[in-house]
Amino acid sequence: QSLERQQRLFGEDDPRLTITRSVLAHVLHRSGDPAQAAQVYRDNLAAQERMLGASHPQVGNTLNGLGAALYDGGRDEDASPVLERALAIFEGLGDQGRAQRSSALGNLALIAHRRGDYDTARRRHEQALAIDLEVHGAPSAKVAADLNNLGWVDHDAGDLDRAASYYREALDMHREVFGPDHPSAAYQLNNLAELELEQGRRQRAEQLAREGLDLRIAALPADHALLATSQTTLGSALTELGRSSEALPLLRRALAIQEATHGPDAWHTADTRSALGACLVELGDRAAGLSMLRSSHETLLRDRGPDDRRTRRALRRLEDAG
Repeated sequence: QSLERQQRLFGEDDPRLTITRSVLAHVLHRSGDPAQAAQVYRDNLAAQERMLGASHPQVGNTLNGLGAALYDGGRDEDASPVLERALAIFEGLGDQGRAQRSSALGNLALIAHRRGDYDTARRRHEQALAIDLEVHGAPSAKVAADLNNLGWVDHDAGDLDRAASYYREALDMHREVFGPDHPSAAYQLNNLAELELEQGRRQRAEQLAREGLDLRIAALPADHALLATSQTTLGSALTELGRSSEALPLLRRALAIQEATHGPDAWHTADTRSALGACLVELGDRAAGLSMLRSSHETLLRDRGPDDRRTRRALRRLEDAG
């Protein structure tokens, strides 16, 4: 409504509208509506290009926001050229564009990561890390995020030792910056828990996953998607420890959150459904469990490919269930 009033009062190309659109797009994106955010970013981009020209820094910022929204909406092919254009604008700014350049590099790394191009993803994240060390120094939240992203790439690429090193460094830095009980530490705790579980260290995985879940419970709404991530990891650890009755309510709640947040056919939902299927098989409900294991593996195979660690994990659970 505020945007509509400003449009009526000032016209489409008033600079005040670009600020309002930028804020609105950011809020829409953060609230979980990347498609609507992308449309607002596009509207803002057209106005900024008319007023400021195609290579203005504000145009670069809008392109970067648009690319991030397109990525989160699953539109990687559309996001990539938008982000490359943003990066070119920031590179043209020299030292003044370093922080924005890091952001665009990080977004491009996420796209490369999702398509399985781990070498490109790692290189982009390393470039962002080098910039952020110059701009922000260490310890800093931005550098910790870069370290976590590098760990995530190595985790998916199968280099578990290097992934663990990055995750631990990121966790230590987060705690140094924010304190020991800040919910942002839950990212690294959950990632480390998954690493421990993949290497058969189930009790350590339980400890880390529970610590991360407790941080998120204290800070987030009960239906937040990040809670489902922690609940899935903890539930998986408990199932593998032979404590499926404890895991069941956690995994049922996680699945409900994933379905409400991402939809029933999303890979995030399938990952949790696979964990729940394994739990049900262990509890003796083979029919329901096997059905979940089969459907979740099919979804992950379709959306993530056969080499993704989540797909491989889903297949292993299906094979173990017989």
